Amino acid sequence: MMEDILGQQEYYLAGLNLLPRKEQPKSMRWLDAIGLESLKGVNPSTIISELQHASPVVVLDNYRIRSLPEKVVEWIDERYVHYCGSVYVANTRRDILDVHNAGSTSCEKKHFFKNVYSY
Repeated sequence: MMEDILGQQEYYLAGLNLLPRKEQPKSMRWLDAIGLESLKGVNPSTIISELQHASPVVVLDNYRIRSLPEKVVEWIDERYVHYCGSVYVANTRRDILDVHNAGSTSCEKKHFFKNVYSY
């Protein structure tokens, strides 16, 4: 589903390599213990600047994202709205949100969670 939402050159943020054919902001591609530790010394405004530059369309909310510095998590929370499950979409992407709100998505159905929502 996330790949369907993303355009050719659009980014996502999950903190793990979930979509191998899509890009994430460079410093946040793999947020395991080592990756998160490496970001501890980085000024949150630098991380936010990287997010602003990449403008991820989709964020997969998980413990990796929630483990980013507090100011970064707040920045994400202010700019992304719930789409379905743990998938959040940039609040600037009305095109995606309008399709979802019109009921054209089946992500809330049981089969979606059985097949995809296991993160």
